[in-house]
Amino acid sequence: SYGEGFGKTTFEAMACQLCPIGYTEGALRDFGVHMQNALLGDVGDRETLLNNIEYALENPLEIKALGARAYSDVQNLTWE
Repeated sequence: SYGEGFGKTTFEAMACQLCPIGYTEGALRDFGVHMQNALLGDVGDRETLLNNIEYALENPLEIKALGARAYSDVQNLTWE
């Protein structure tokens, strides 16, 4: 969603060692870093989103490493 608020689902995915793929919106804008812990594109840039999905499908080992970094990045967050 283009207008998603600060989605907890992003953090839940990262806490499960998954690499988020999406737009620089909501939590990803604040905590996602392209090619470090997520695959990101500008809001509405469908071509980049498609390219990021294709990259993820073609590079499972790199995506696993990005997921591990995402996991590490959210370990100090709390629900408070």
